[in-house]
Amino acid sequence: MEVYFVITIDTEIDRKGNWEIYNDDGTFFSVLDGIPKKLTPLFDQFEVKPTYLLSSEVIENKNCVTALKNTDNCELGTHLHGDLIEPQRKIYKLSGYTPAHAMQCSYPKEIEYQKLKNLTNLFVKKFGYAPTSFRAGRFAAGTNTINSLEKLGYLVDSSITPGICWDFPEGKANFLRAKEQPYFPSKKNLLEEGNSKILEVPISIVTSTVKKYFHTLGKVLRQVNKIVNKIFPSYWLRPSFQSSREMVHVIKKMIKKYPMNDVIVLNMMFHSMEIIPNASPYTRTRRESEKLLARIETVLKYSVGNSFNFVTLSELYPYFCKTDKKGKR
Repeated sequence: MEVYFVITIDTEIDRKGNWEIYNDDGTFFSVLDGIPKKLTPLFDQFEVKPTYLLSSEVIENKNCVTALKNTDNCELGTHLHGDLIEPQRKIYKLSGYTPAHAMQCSYPKEIEYQKLKNLTNLFVKKFGYAPTSFRAGRFAAGTNTINSLEKLGYLVDSSITPGICWDFPEGKANFLRAKEQPYFPSKKNLLEEGNSKILEVPISIVTSTVKKYFHTLGKVLRQVNKIVNKIFPSYWLRPSFQSSREMVHVIKKMIKKYPMNDVIVLNMMFHSMEIIPNASPYTRTRRESEKLLARIETVLKYSVGNSFNFVTLSELYPYFCKTDKKGKR
């Protein structure tokens, strides 16, 4: 069995603790200082090759583009927040901007495609090559997302959060019964295997089957669901949510669950803003940001000790093209 470890980082503008932007132009300390001074040295220490998934406001910022071009041993992909890009762009002034509310899976098919196309073209214009990896903002991918990405020449999507249902007024992305390991989706149903050329790489999350059952009972039992969430929490491979011990628990559970697979993929995710103080709701102080980085380091040490292979999202693709749909040779 080979274990491949990917680190996927949603790379966005800095935010306040309430998700607002600091001023009209915004700040990008997490990209300009956090990545080169904190993440890159840590990743280089363990020979990690992260994947930075860039939102449009980052790609539009000249200084961020320069900094990212000078970042070695990584992959740059895209990350769509539909409110910030045409067509039907809703937000032009960043000041006071709260989290991107749009759920791209709720857009009409052609609107979603055009937004993805505009984001992709912006990336090509700024970096000089086409991106091949993607994650939807708010994890709001749907079947149309995958088909659009294939048209645009992408190889990998990493939007699915297994065992989680995102249900907002702006739209719904239901991944309660999603697969936990990479697969090629159906062009008619993102959650089923099929003949799409896009490799879906879910985020590593361990969720109780009891919790999944209660969530399927619907909104009528919303209060019951809240209780179930506390009793049977989901554990992410995500340092902003989980302790080092809990993340190692996710790793062990994932490996134990798929003993017959020749390949197991572990997918850690977090936001770029979380590595610096007071740029997100998750790390409000210097101490909290230091603890987050320490949790990442502990998991990387564990991974090195167990001979896991560190790869970018797109580096997974050639291998899975040579295997069957369950990661078998």
